[in-house]
Amino acid sequence: MYAYQGLFKNEFEGLVYPGEVVGRSNTISGEEILRDIWQVEMAYSKWVDLFVLIGMALFYRILFLVIIKITEKGKNIIAVLSAARRKPSIQIMENPIATPLHGDNNYVVAL
Repeated sequence: MYAYQGLFKNEFEGLVYPGEVVGRSNTISGEEILRDIWQVEMAYSKWVDLFVLIGMALFYRILFLVIIKITEKGKNIIAVLSAARRKPSIQIMENPIATPLHGDNNYVVAL
């Protein structure tokens, strides 16, 4: 809405067109076109429309940044909580190329 109103105000304000409508003068102003045909709010300037658009763009960029940062923090918190809930597991790896020791009760423990 603000973009179109700003565009129309920029294009039509200050211009005068030849009018061929019955009951009107020979000319029609751009303000009349905006007010009567396009029904644009003429109470404020086209610059207000521009500043509103810039404000909306900044607001949405900041909102997007906040959402991204909250999501990043949330992922870290979830990762920490899920890691704390897991039980530590012991992994035993067997070397398939190692040959067994000779003897019945001769085990080697590596620390």
